[in-house]
Amino acid sequence: MKPMTKKQFRVLLTLSIAALVTSTVAGVFDSWLLPPSLLDYQQAQHGVHPKAGELVISFLGIPGLIIALVALVGLYRFWPSARWLSVAAWVYMLIWMCFSPGPILSNAVAGAFSQCSTLLVGMVLAIIYFSPAAEWFQRKESNP
Repeated sequence: MKPMTKKQFRVLLTLSIAALVTSTVAGVFDSWLLPPSLLDYQQAQHGVHPKAGELVISFLGIPGLIIALVALVGLYRFWPSARWLSVAAWVYMLIWMCFSPGPILSNAVAGAFSQCSTLLVGMVLAIIYFSPAAEWFQRKESNP
């Protein structure tokens, strides 16, 4: 089996980001893709002002996004700290999602791309920890 190259790894990472962005963009088409009853519920929620606790929980997602962005840059550049930052961002966002306010409505297309993104990110995490590519993220020792 031929080992993965750094370029192939970056393509996989880019595909995972593209799937996530496509999922977000597909959410714009909710008015065409959601059933009428869910559209009615979604429109009824637009006028509701969030409570203070819901706002605080919403803002707690920002550190996770910042960590994830730094980790993505690190993964592209093969920084040693990018591996644990990726896992930290993933865990932080999973915990945050459990406490995020209200239900999440998503159409089937957005959900499908979101699942693709999750699969691809799982592959990236597996590669950076459990394959020979993990060596790309090791600190280079300088010889005096």
